[in-house]
Amino acid sequence: MGLLASDADASVTLQTVAARGFRAVLRCHGKALVIEGVGQELAIPARPFTRLGREVFALFSGTADSAYLFAVGGALKKRGFRVEIGD
Repeated sequence: MGLLASDADASVTLQTVAARGFRAVLRCHGKALVIEGVGQELAIPARPFTRLGREVFALFSGTADSAYLFAVGGALKKRGFRVEIGD
């Protein structure tokens, strides 16, 4: 996952992993958002971590920020996607 962005210039496009409809899984510290909906891709306002950023982030142990995951899930639900949060 990356960091949610407030500016329109920052965007990440997710491609579906399903044969029909949209389905993607975003993982974060042992938790995951399962996103399903219509279409083949999903553009979200986010700043993705660079490879170096992911490596540095992996050095620190931690737990998923539930409030952050629910905020992302809630924003996607408002756009018509079905979202589940799980382990």
